[in-house]
Amino acid sequence: MTYLLFPSAPPWLAAQNGYLDGVTRVLGQTINLLPDRLDMPSIYRQLNPNMVAAIPSLHAAYPFLVLLFALRFFGRRGLVVAPYVLAVWLAVISISASTTQST
Repeated sequence: MTYLLFPSAPPWLAAQNGYLDGVTRVLGQTINLLPDRLDMPSIYRQLNPNMVAAIPSLHAAYPFLVLLFALRFFGRRGLVVAPYVLAVWLAVISISASTTQST
């Protein structure tokens, strides 16, 4: 539901598709600046990364933002949201781990 109300993408991908100006993807440039003996580009490709994944994932970040809002608006009573945030974080970790193991 959140994505329908507020669609988001990594900034470099939004720039690549013409939605943002002045954004450059620096990951490849950064990896290539590391010493050759580490061969980071090859190591990075072997990790089979999700090229459009965000850090933190939006699945984890949005519930955390709701928690921060609840704490600010309701004070300590806003902690009632914390178990949900923790459950989402654990779900994201377990889904990521199972996806990684199956590849």
